[in-house]
Amino acid sequence: MIAIWFGVTTVWVLMLVLSWRVPQLRHWSNALLPLISLILINTIVAALGNYDISDKAIYSTEFQILSFAPTGEVFYTYDSEGREPAFLLLGWFIGLFTHDPQVYFFVVALLGSIVLALALLWLLRSVWQMTVVYYITFCFGFFTGYSSYLLRQGLSLLFILLALVSICRQARLWQTLVWLAVASLFHWSAIPAALLLLGIRFLPKASTNFLVGVWVAFSLLFLTGLNATLLAPFASGSEALETYTDPENADLYTGGTNRPDFWILGLCVLVMGYIVLRTIDGLPAWYRQLFHAFVILNTYYLALGFVYYSDRVAAYSWSIVPLIVTVPVLCLKGWRQGLGGVGLMVAFLGWSQYIGAMDKLLST
Repeated sequence: MIAIWFGVTTVWVLMLVLSWRVPQLRHWSNALLPLISLILINTIVAALGNYDISDKAIYSTEFQILSFAPTGEVFYTYDSEGREPAFLLLGWFIGLFTHDPQVYFFVVALLGSIVLALALLWLLRSVWQMTVVYYITFCFGFFTGYSSYLLRQGLSLLFILLALVSICRQARLWQTLVWLAVASLFHWSAIPAALLLLGIRFLPKASTNFLVGVWVAFSLLFLTGLNATLLAPFASGSEALETYTDPENADLYTGGTNRPDFWILGLCVLVMGYIVLRTIDGLPAWYRQLFHAFVILNTYYLALGFVYYSDRVAAYSWSIVPLIVTVPVLCLKGWRQGLGGVGLMVAFLGWSQYIGAMDKLLST
């Protein structure tokens, strides 16, 4: 049933992409239904899937404890176990209404799906365009996982995205600071990302070539393994980093460290974004800041690529990828926009099949 629903939604999004000759078909009322469908599909797949993954089992147990806990015990958990306060309070609040972990996962996934839609609407200000970007985000695959079993960081990523959108849309500084603070209170790994984004906020005219040069320098450290040598003193001084550099993690996280495939993904997006900035006219004024955010957040990953579970750090830059690759296509005119959009949808559908995202959709 979900697969058929997704198939119909795909056809609808395809119609929006191919409607450059009849712009009336792109009216917000015609794009609302596929957008709502994508929000619900992502929520259902995230809530009902991945129960075989240990992270989801841990969150399930944790929620059941929190749902029966008095308020004081929530803060005790924060002090004793180091869980981020915003995540604990969210779980405790949901627990006031239900003790069922399945309902909990559904509510959190729905919250994340809606926040993503609101962030895209704030940035793009076009319902049909945000529907296309949402579709690409779903097919990219990682967002569903972070809505399903990596809940703390999944919520943190969304508020980092809201902060980035506030920067791109030149919102007041206090709004950006609020989103960054909330992101940090959902997952501590967002603190360095938040500080890096503040750099974009205060240095809006930073040189693209300089930032790319910094990325190249950290790439050399990443590919040679020197990032571990240079940052080892910091790791030993940080309890969190020390935990994730423990060799015992190798038995649990089989992906390894300083992964070349992650670097290649970052390289491809960086090269594409750089070429786009140099060649395509009519890009939104905020696209340069969006690209800069990707570069510095991916550099953050390159610096910490030697730790286990470094994909959790890479996710801060990956969350921007659908916007980086889709916005230039949406800025094209006429048949180029239509064919570019179709090509993008086909490419990301193929990607979703490659990484197994479609298998999870079909098995829901």
